[in-house]
Amino acid sequence: MSALLRFLHTIKPLRVVLALLGMGLMFLRPVPGAGMELEGWAVVSTLLAPALAPIVFMLFMLDALMSRVLMVGQESLTEKARHKRIMIMDLIIGISFLAYWLPYFSHLVK
Repeated sequence: MSALLRFLHTIKPLRVVLALLGMGLMFLRPVPGAGMELEGWAVVSTLLAPALAPIVFMLFMLDALMSRVLMVGQESLTEKARHKRIMIMDLIIGISFLAYWLPYFSHLVK
């Protein structure tokens, strides 16, 4: 097994889906100042993605927090290392997710 497949196997399927959802939403971010589209496929990027972005960001932060809690409670060094890798992955994706979406939401506040 390659290192990537081993890593994906250790973080479990739901975290893989969360990471893919987060990265997918990063590609769907509309241009700041873009209007809302109420018909067609543009609804996904102009209405659905901005509504899901804060929820997915909070899921990354919650998963990082729960990984930290589980890491503290483990006695096995391999499990501690596993939860630490998961926490770092969640924080990296969450912070990059926030940095990518921040211009869009800051434009909405103006």
